[in-house]
Parts: sequence; structure tokens; C-alpha cells
Amino acid sequence: MKSILVIILLLAGFSSKGQESTSSFVVVTIEWERNSNLHKSETDYWIVSRKLWEKSSKEAVLPLYLTGFSLTDFKECCTDNSLILFNTAVGENFNFGADFVNSQNILIQLIATKRKKVQTIRKKWVTGHKEKAVVYLTPISGRFCLCPIVHRDGSSKLGYDGQAAIPVSDFSHDSIFWSSSEARQIERFDYADLPFLGLHNIQ
Repeated sequence: MKSILVIILLLAGFSSKGQESTSSFVVVTIEWERNSNLHKSETDYWIVSRKLWEKSSKEAVLPLYLTGFSLTDFKECCTDNSLILFNTAVGENFNFGADFVNSQNILIQLIATKRKKVQTIRKKWVTGHKEKAVVYLTPISGRFCLCPIVHRDGSSKLGYDGQAAIPVSDFSHDSIFWSSSEARQIERFDYADLPFLGLHNIQ
């Protein structure tokens, strides 16, 4: 009950700040394969804000913290407007409550079942190292918190400076996205230059 109350209060603060209400997004799933790496197969998630895309395509593509975040992370992003990575805060709470978890599971299921393959990227180095990335897009309507990423010592050590997104609620498949004017642009965006962040793997 306490975790549910905390989420309600956080969402109230989120709404009052107006960071991002129910809107249209495109989740970008990038499945990496490498021939020489500790992790030969990895998946990374990014998200495109169609609202931001109208202003700047570069600033509209954000890393998505899909799973593994705590209530502390949620509060930092949705109400404090900054996500502090590698935060060693004592007593972080991961008990979000059944309704919130169910909402997140709906999003994960939508991403897995409604995605469309749009790109295959291959890279090769003179050392023999090879990488292959398959890019999928899933158009989603829903609520996400957008906030700057901050390292706990105040500096960025991810090779990325900008905002990240954390999922909130009200997710559904945006089936009309593919007939929109910006669909082709988002489909052809150069995802090869995005750094691998893997926020969902960060502890």
C-alpha cells in the first residue's frame, strides 16, 4: 500500500511539472551481436519523442531505462528532473506495486510483439572485430518521464550527454504511426552512431 501511495504522489508531481503527458513515442530496440566481446549478444533500448522530433531529430532520440530502475530512480527523474546513475543510496525500494508492474509488463510485451525491423547495421575493424546490429521500431502511445542523466560525482561517464526516459503508464500500440509524415524519417535515422548504454543493465 505504501509503495502505491508513493507512486501516486510521484505521478501527481510529474503531472504538475508537465515534463511529458500522454503522447506518441517510438521505442527503438537494437540487438547487437559481436564476434569478440565478453557479452557477444546484447540489447539496447532507445526512444524517439515525436514531440521533440518536430524541433530536432538529434535531441528527440533518448536512451530508455526500460527495466531495473528503483523508486529512487523514478523519483529522481519524474519529480527531481535528474537521473543520478550509479547512486549508492541506502535502502533503495523496488516495490512498485502490482498495478505499476503490470503496466510495465504491457509495455515490454508491446515492444516485443509490435516491433518492425527497419535496419541492419554491420561494422568491421582491421583487427577482425565485427559487430552486427538489428534495429526495430515500435510506435507507442503512453506516458514517460524525460530527464537529464547525471553521474553521482556530477560528471557524465557514459559517452552520452542528454536526457533519458523512464516509462510511467497508459501504454498502447500507436498503429497509425506508420502512415504519419515523420515515420519514414524516423525509420531512416542513423542509429549506427548511438552509443551502447544498456541502462536496463545498470545496477
